[in-house]
Formats: sequence, C-alpha cells, structure tokens
Amino acid sequence: MPSIIEALKQGKTINSGSRIKLPVEGLAEIYGFVPYHDDTFSSIGEEKTPTCPPLGPANIVGNRIIFAIEDKIYRAPLFKTLSNAEEKYPIYLLYVPRLLNISAESRIKTYLSSFKNEKPSPYINQVDGIRIVDKEPFYFPKEDEYLFTSSSKLKGIGNSFAVITRRKSKDNGLLLYEVYDPQDVEITRFNEYDE
Repeated sequence: MPSIIEALKQGKTINSGSRIKLPVEGLAEIYGFVPYHDDTFSSIGEEKTPTCPPLGPANIVGNRIIFAIEDKIYRAPLFKTLSNAEEKYPIYLLYVPRLLNISAESRIKTYLSSFKNEKPSPYINQVDGIRIVDKEPFYFPKEDEYLFTSSSKLKGIGNSFAVITRRKSKDNGLLLYEVYDPQDVEITRFNEYDE
C-alpha cells in the first residue's frame, strides 16, 4: 500500500473517495486536500497568514476548512483532486498559498486582484512565478509543486498539502473529519476515477 506521496511519485492522480488506512484508527476515505507552502509556519510571528490547518479534528463548512491558530480564525479551500503540476496555469481562480505570504504587501494585493477578477492587474507580471503569455498571466509551477482541482473552476498550486479524511466514529456512528499528514496515510484502494 503506497502512501499518497509515493503514489504521486509514480505519477498517479488521487481523487477524493479513495480508501485509505490511517495510522491509528484504521480505514477511512479521502475527503479532500488543502494545499499550502512548506514554509507557511516558519514565520507566523511576522504576520504571515497560515494556510494549512493543524493536524487533528477538522471543521468542514461547504468546500472550506475552518481552523483557529493563536485565537484567530482562518479558512482554506478544499480540493477534490491531487496530481503533479506540469504546465502553466491561468492566474484567474488559481489559489497559490505561497503568493499570499510574499514579503511585498503590494504584490499580494496584485495577486489577489488577479485571482478574483478575469481582468488581471497590470502589475501581475511583477509577482514571482507569473509570466505573461499572449497577453494573459500564467503561473509557472516549480518542480516540487502539486496541482489541486475542484468541481468548480477553482484550482490550487502548492508544494505541500494536508489530507482531509472522513470516517464513521466507532462510538456513535457520526462522520468524523480529520486532518492528516500525507506521509501518514496509505492508499488501500484508489477511487475509480484515479489514474
């Protein structure tokens, strides 16, 4: 049984619904993925925005995960499909957590404006990793980044991610949502749509 990371190294695409083995509680299924950048927590004291939920129980609201760190509430989008990033991706509706934590506040605003609007900011090409191709801004992922997709047009790019799992509680039969490190999750059966 490969871990999620091992499956990605083999070029697999992983979808929600895949059956997994958890390190403690046995069998569950993948509910979704939360991309982040691996240095997200390296400087929280410097007003960085955490984009990765802490490990443990998860609070899911629609297609978002809600979590608290140091008495502040954060939310991050959940994605249903995970694969290796291989090409360029349009900036519009492309969630790139690394670009939310760059040092220049003006570049964060430029990225967010272009992320939310089909008409990009005229300064978007000044943001690291973004280039203009045929008058449209694209993000060019680094070699270690993954692509996250959802049932909507929203996509994500990150070099790390958390796995959101779903299982029934043995105590009361209620559904439990939890956050795990992908290294701790083994795939026992791929979803029928996985490659």
